[in-house]
Amino acid sequence: MTGNVDIQSGIRSLTLGDLLDDASSPAGVHTTPNTIHLGTSPYASGILPAVQFGAVNDYSLTADLKVASLAANSWVDVHATGEAISAPGMGSLHITGDLQASVTVNAATVPAAHAGALTSPVKSFVVGGDLLNSTVQIAGDVTSVSLGAMNHSNFIVGGKQSSGTPVIPAQRADFASIHTIGSFVITGAGQTATAADMVASTVAAAKFGSIVVNKPDTAPETGNFGFIAETIAKYSDPTKPTSLTNPGPGTYDQQGNYLVTVLAS
Repeated sequence: MTGNVDIQSGIRSLTLGDLLDDASSPAGVHTTPNTIHLGTSPYASGILPAVQFGAVNDYSLTADLKVASLAANSWVDVHATGEAISAPGMGSLHITGDLQASVTVNAATVPAAHAGALTSPVKSFVVGGDLLNSTVQIAGDVTSVSLGAMNHSNFIVGGKQSSGTPVIPAQRADFASIHTIGSFVITGAGQTATAADMVASTVAAAKFGSIVVNKPDTAPETGNFGFIAETIAKYSDPTKPTSLTNPGPGTYDQQGNYLVTVLAS
């Protein structure tokens, strides 16, 4: 299907097939994505919808209520229109292929409905292919993250913003709140343009349980990238013997511009 979707008063589940851009329009004509809006009401505030799509091209999703699960075969930015997914809470996200849309999970995105509310944990965040040209911002704990690859993207948990742009933490004070990513795995199953599975991308959270990363990019980049945390229980790269357990403040596993940074408390 094509066109916008506006559901104003809550929904228990939403299942659609492929959501496509206007195939008759040449690349560059679109300046904004199509939109899907999931509204709520006092009677629907306790309903957490399950949302499932096929292949998604040039669509943004805005939810005014917590989403139990969001799944799609892929979510691709065809016309460079800047797709975004936003919800005050999300139990899980599962994209079988590539994800090329920014994701924000923060209870403060709907202040009228969730004033002072804490963002509930995201239990599972899975992208089977590439997380590409995207920024993920989550204001709560994340139990597990699994990405096929990560290319020119950021994944920030509990971070601050400056003029709407997420701050890459350089010190503990750059975290707006202290949250944990239980496990973060880059499987190497994505299809990045290079042989590397993590390219010019940064992942930051105050605390990590475990990190497993395959083949970070060692080619020169314009700036450093990698993992930033205050504490990391365990870090490993299956392609080599590098393994860290509760490392102290400092930088580790530097390869080109890639490095793991543990901030001073």
